[in-house]
Amino acid sequence: MKIRGLLLRESLKSGQVPDAWQGYVTHRYTHLLGGVEPVEVVVLMLPPAELSDTCMSIAMALKPTRYYAHFVTDSCLYVIFPYSINIVPREDAGAAERCRQVGTMFGIPLEQMKFEALFEVDHPNSH
Repeated sequence: MKIRGLLLRESLKSGQVPDAWQGYVTHRYTHLLGGVEPVEVVVLMLPPAELSDTCMSIAMALKPTRYYAHFVTDSCLYVIFPYSINIVPREDAGAAERCRQVGTMFGIPLEQMKFEALFEVDHPNSH
């Protein structure tokens, strides 16, 4: 079983997916962030044993504001902000709200942090 994750290429300080993650990339596609800004979504599939290290690497690689990445399992959502990894258990509204509070510190609009919906869809605002 692999763990699915998404990040935006534009969210990375380097603007490019590092070579170390290339083996996890399954596909890429364009999405309109906030319905207006075209961004490249990078879909990653990880073995469970690689989740922790990859989350740490992403947390170090993200630009300081505006973006987050995430991985989702059946039971938890791992939301990665710059230098911060937050775990949101499924059905835990309090954890999701605390995660949104963290996200606001990075300038992420609330409408882009529908964390509970990420268990079901990649982009809650486009459905």
